[in-house]
Amino acid sequence: MYVTRPLSMYRRDPSALSWPPEGPNSGILVIQDADAEPTCCFGLCPSDRVSDLPFPQNKKLKVVYTQNHGEHSHVDETRTLFIPVLNQPLSANQYYVISAKKRSEGKAYMSSKEEDIKTCLFCIPCVSDVKPQALDVHDIYQKFEVRHRNRGGFTAKSVASNGIPPEFLRRKGWRVRTSSSGQFLLDEATGLDQTVRAHLPDFNFPLSEKLSAPVTVGIWYVPFMFIKEGNIKEQITHSAYYQMTLEQQWEQIFACDNEPGKGGVVTVDTEMVEIAGKGQALNRKVIDGVIWFDTEGEENCIGMSLEVVERIKWEETRFGWVGDEGKVKVKTLEEFSGTQKWRSFGCYVLVERFLLKRMNGSLVLTWSFRHTHHIKNKWE
Repeated sequence: MYVTRPLSMYRRDPSALSWPPEGPNSGILVIQDADAEPTCCFGLCPSDRVSDLPFPQNKKLKVVYTQNHGEHSHVDETRTLFIPVLNQPLSANQYYVISAKKRSEGKAYMSSKEEDIKTCLFCIPCVSDVKPQALDVHDIYQKFEVRHRNRGGFTAKSVASNGIPPEFLRRKGWRVRTSSSGQFLLDEATGLDQTVRAHLPDFNFPLSEKLSAPVTVGIWYVPFMFIKEGNIKEQITHSAYYQMTLEQQWEQIFACDNEPGKGGVVTVDTEMVEIAGKGQALNRKVIDGVIWFDTEGEENCIGMSLEVVERIKWEETRFGWVGDEGKVKVKTLEEFSGTQKWRSFGCYVLVERFLLKRMNGSLVLTWSFRHTHHIKNKWE
């Protein structure tokens, strides 16, 4: 999962580029904010040029390479997304390069291998570029290190020692421009607010309420390559990024009136996934590094990469969640210390809930975790 940081912050403090992302399977998306907008004509006009690293992720980018032939020139343009590699500081300048071409839209560019070099006409070595494929974060041939050239422009090398980038990346002096077709409207996502999380939600609400007001304790973004739903071309068009929020809430798991014989043991589901509009996802299966949740059949499936799943579970485990057994029996003994007779009793458990939403705000799924070590009781 990715947090966002404004580009202007790195312009003011370049040393911040070396800060590693927090937690496993994490990354940083750079937002080109108003204070970092490029200009030309002595600052009087906006420019579409991206002249330095890191590249912004809220802009649609294109790699431009100009070849001069005497009085004529030829310009190649390749529309791409540059997504920072997970678990790397921005100073590493490592990116997954995602195709925005119609035929391979949403797939990751690959490096060829040195052993695949062939000899062509006049004994000239030739490299056949590998076709883009679905992103595999463990595939080193899908990772590229971009370098800024002193004479202007950029070049890239494969992170794999024997890798050869596709032609548009291995050429020296290509430039990057923002596309006129628009940008991705990414809000601020600072990750986890540990102070708010540790404070826990306010418990001052009437017993008639089954749930307390939710409190947001974390916000991240997940690039579309890590979420599987519907057609990938529609996905990149309508939701190139998904917002992931973490909320806390008190949830009532038991209630009774002051009558003899009331009480007992409550069984609580420690985790639950619900697909928006479809209900609880009772079935899970892992295929090619993706966990699929479904309710009634394949048409209701939502896929999430194991990297995101592992990060979610890590976030919950470090806050004390121990619910891998699926269900937990809750039994508490509490003594009412008030001076008046109580009428009603309620038992509440702390729930942390991840909400995955598309860029238009529509809900994709929720993943709830009940922290049975955080139990509170209420009398009226």
